[in-house]
Parts: sequence; C-alpha cells; structure tokens
Amino acid sequence: MRSFVIGEINQLTQYDCLVHSWLLRAGFFLTFLCYCVIGCNERTPPNASSNSSVNSAPDSIVRENSASGASNVITANSGGKSINKLDEHPSSVIQFENVVANCGITDVVVSGAKRKLAGMIETVGGGISLMDFDLDGLCDVALPGGADRPGSGDVVGLSGGLHRAISPFQFISAGTSARFDLSAFASQDIAVGDIDSDGFSDAFVSGYGGVQCFINQGDGTFAKLSSSSGLKSDLWNSASVIADLNGDTLPDLYVARYLDWSETNDPRCYPRAATRTPALFDPSKNASKGSCNPRRFLAYDDVLFFANGDGSFTEVGLEAGVAKGGRGLAVLAADLDDDRDLEIYVANDSDQNFLYRNNADGTLSEIAVRAGAATDKDGISQGSMGISIGDISGDKRPDIFVSNFMEQLPAIYISRGRLNYRFNTSERGINLLGVEQVSWGTSMMDFDNDGDEDIVVVSGDVDLDETRDAYLQTASLLENIGNGLLRDNSRVSGGFFLERQPARGLATADFDGDGKIDFVTSNLNLPIGVLKNTCKSQNHWLQIKTIGVKSARNPIGTSIELQSGDKCWVRQVVGGGSFSSSSDPVVHIGVGNDASLPAKLTLRWPSGVTDELLVDHWDQKLTIVELTQ
Repeated sequence: MRSFVIGEINQLTQYDCLVHSWLLRAGFFLTFLCYCVIGCNERTPPNASSNSSVNSAPDSIVRENSASGASNVITANSGGKSINKLDEHPSSVIQFENVVANCGITDVVVSGAKRKLAGMIETVGGGISLMDFDLDGLCDVALPGGADRPGSGDVVGLSGGLHRAISPFQFISAGTSARFDLSAFASQDIAVGDIDSDGFSDAFVSGYGGVQCFINQGDGTFAKLSSSSGLKSDLWNSASVIADLNGDTLPDLYVARYLDWSETNDPRCYPRAATRTPALFDPSKNASKGSCNPRRFLAYDDVLFFANGDGSFTEVGLEAGVAKGGRGLAVLAADLDDDRDLEIYVANDSDQNFLYRNNADGTLSEIAVRAGAATDKDGISQGSMGISIGDISGDKRPDIFVSNFMEQLPAIYISRGRLNYRFNTSERGINLLGVEQVSWGTSMMDFDNDGDEDIVVVSGDVDLDETRDAYLQTASLLENIGNGLLRDNSRVSGGFFLERQPARGLATADFDGDGKIDFVTSNLNLPIGVLKNTCKSQNHWLQIKTIGVKSARNPIGTSIELQSGDKCWVRQVVGGGSFSSSSDPVVHIGVGNDASLPAKLTLRWPSGVTDELLVDHWDQKLTIVELTQ
C-alpha cells in the first residue's frame, strides 16, 4: 500500500504536487481541528496549583454538567466514542426521602459558627455513627456533640446524643439513661466496634483535646474507660477506626489527628469571597472572618494503639511505622490486597493521603505515593475529607473514592491489584461534584440493587460569610450505570439532593429491613438528615452479618464472594470511612432481577479460614459465624 501511494505521487506534475500539498495541509488542519473539538472531552480538568484545600483553586476548570446534572465524556471503556448517558440510560430510579421531621431525633452537632466564629474548630464540625448497641436488630444513631466557644472563649464540649431505634425510622433519646455523655472534650468522631470482644458494640470518641472510650455493659448502659487504660491522646483527634491490625484477634485503634489550631493560635483569615469579589468585601467595614488555609498550622502525627489483651492499650505509632504529619479527617480499614490482613487508608486535608500496607508483623509501611493513591494525577495534594471503597469498575477489586475540597476533582483510585492504583476520575464519567462543593461524608453502596455500586456524597462550605450564599450546599448522587461509568444523577433524583445543608458526616444502614440502603447525615447547628431509600426498583439483594471466631469478633477485612451463574460479586466488611463516621458493618449485595439460584457464597476470613455455603433464595439477611474447621 505504501509503495502504491508513493508511485502515484511520483507521477504527479509540479502543479499537481502543489495542489496536492495544499490539500494535505488542509486535511491535516481539519484533522487537528476535529481532534481539538473532540479531544477536549478527554482532558482531565486542571487542578489547584497549590496544596491548600481552603483558600486556593485552579485558574480554569472544564465543566461538563448539563442541566440534568449529567455529562457527556469520552472514556477508555467506550472505545473512543462519545457516550450520551442520558440518551442510552433511563432516568435514575434511586430516590430518597428525608424523614427526620417525624423520627424523634432533635440533637445537632454544635459549631461555634452560629456565633459567627470562624476558627478551624468551627469549620470542621463532626460526623455521625450507627450501632445496634442493644442488639435488638435495629440500628441506633450516635451523634458527637461538636464544639462551642461561649463567652469565655475556651473550647467546650457538649454531650452529643445517643438515639435508640424503637421501630424503623423511629428513635428515642437514650444518652442519659445509657450514661453516654461526650462533654469531657469537644467530640468530632465516634468509631464503633467491639473493643472487648463480648458481642456488644462499644464507642471510641475522638475530639479536640482528647479521646474517650465507652464500653457497652450489655444492659443498655456504657462505662467510660479511664486514661489508665493507655487510651490517651491529647491535641486534636479527628477520626479513628477499630480493627485488628496485628492479627492477634484483639481490636486495635488507629487515630488520625488534625492540626495545631488553638484559641491562642487563631489568625485572622479573610473569606475566599474577599479575594474573588473584593468590591463586596471591605475589611474596614466588614469584620467577617474566613476559615484559614490548613497549611497555616502544624500537622499533628497520627497515633496507633495495640490492645494488650487485658483491657489496656499501648501506643505504638512510631515503632509500627505511622507516618509524620497528615492533617487527617477520615480513616478506613480494609484488606486492599487480598492477603487477609488489614490496610489503612487516611484522607488528609491538603497533604498527601496515606496508604499503609500491613507487613503482617505488627508494622505498617506507608506506600501511597508509589501505590498511586496519594494525590491527583499531577501529583498535587488535595483537600481530602472523606473515604469510601467499593468495586466501581466491576473487576472484583476494591477501588477507593475520596471526597475533596471545592474546585478539585474527587479522587477515584481504580485498583490494578496488589496495592497499585490509577487516578481515574475523568474516565469514570465525572469531572467535578460542583465548582462550589466542599465534599465531606461519602459512601459507596448499591442503592438500587442493580448489581453495581453507586456513590453518595454530602457537602457544606467552610466560610459562613454574609457576602456569599454557598455555605449551604446540596448532596450528590453518582449513579453507576455499568462498565465502570458514573453519572451525576443529583438533579434527576431530586428531593433530598436539591436540599441545601451545611453537611459533614454520612453513615449507611438498612433501617427498615426492606433491602434498600438508607443513610443519615450530620449538619452543623441544624437537624440531621434521615434518608429513607424509596427506590421503586424490584431488584433482588442479599445481606450478610459476619461474626468471627478465629478472627476478631468484628472481622473487618472479611471478603465475601457471591457467585450466581456467570455473575460474580465481591464485597468486604469495612471499618471506618466516610468523614468522622461509622456505618453499619453488614455487607450488602444487590444482584439485579435475573440472577440465578442456587448461588454460592464464599467467605475468606482474616484468620485464613474459608467458608462456603449455598444461597437458595434472595432478599434475606444472613448471619454467618466463622467455622473453625
């Protein structure tokens, strides 16, 4: 073919060659023009040029949001074709109804922002957590108290709230009767787990100035451990997870810490509106104060407590390999490399995120940079707030989703196996959750039971300033439409996703046992959100509660594989995640409406035990106890 073309050109006249040359140039120009027009959809929007999560933003952003909230993109999975997802897929069936008005919960996470204070303690707020503390089969709601600075100016803690479920979506206050008072410190995060392995859920509370551990007595009350137990961590503790990290079946604790803000280290920082719209902001007339860049403060080192087996703990962070700094806001524990021990992932605000490989000898190795899960694709640290994991791409490996600050791409790290990840957000079909969105709590679950996992993210700004109206923000629904593609269906779904809130935490559970995952959210100084899943889908599902015997009683990291004909799903028992929150650890698997029976369920426990059983019908919740032989 090449020699034929050359032969034809050799027979052209000089005039013909000149014409042919101009035709070639015109062809190249048209090709280049088409490439520019089409190729723009392939480009990842530029990210922030600084490492700050609070006061910096990229100079330019590619926005592809349509009026419906969807975007047309060219992806690696589409063979180079532009996919109009709204044309090829029906509108979302995922719907949620906020039923908080009638649920009986009135407590709120308190923030001094209501006093027009804008220190770092006012902007962060607190999460929300779920536990069945009375073992009645219904998820109860635990809410941190948050922080306030009254007339004295000192940071004070509040009692928080514990709300016992008496029926689906109906709660009564149980904090006082259960002796669950968090006011010793300004509380931010409540990690839920079985610290003493007695079958009852305990609570480890992280906050500004200290930590608290509440042990469930099994009679509807809690007893607080003293600092003599070894569980002591001053400074600002922001998120934690309870999980067996050294393989001895005893629950350990990883505690992320934030930064060295204090009442005496509280510099005056102007809101972002002051720099973006200076005509609206006159410091001589407007005393409004904005949230400071986290990098103005020293980052605290995280801490790690190993259980000693006698009810006491030893802090082993330094010798175990915990990294320096970080400014952590979320922690997640899971088996990310399928070797039956737990990795730790930490979302850091304006620093590189941490990924700890478990060395199976009581030590951890921080490998996030070489694993490809530390920053965005350009190596720039982001303002990371929340974490969730799940199988976005459908390849049976756990991918990582990280919610970030405004005008930054949410991070989707697609697993290539063996702790190797690729920053893959644009290829998944989304660019930004919103130019103004500051995203916090998040969860990756199959909300419509169609067999793939969707993502919910809640948002709220950090600057409460009279020159801006973006402090209250809407949540986002990223629906998985198959082949690893996500579609922002927030506007299509409507309802809750059009409500503006100062949201922070998010936790998931099936509150009414109908096989559809619901969730709760925390809001600063406003009622929480209690979101009932009203999806009309008739897809089938399976839920699995796991109880370890040779493994830890709460067997975080247990891998669950469901094989139905030629279809296969892999899910996992996960600890922590979201933003300063804890979800129900029951594993949920949506299977669509055509999955065949019987199906085989395979559980790979952290102890090394593998159990198999047959499932003869869908739409049920199984409690599976680890076999020892």
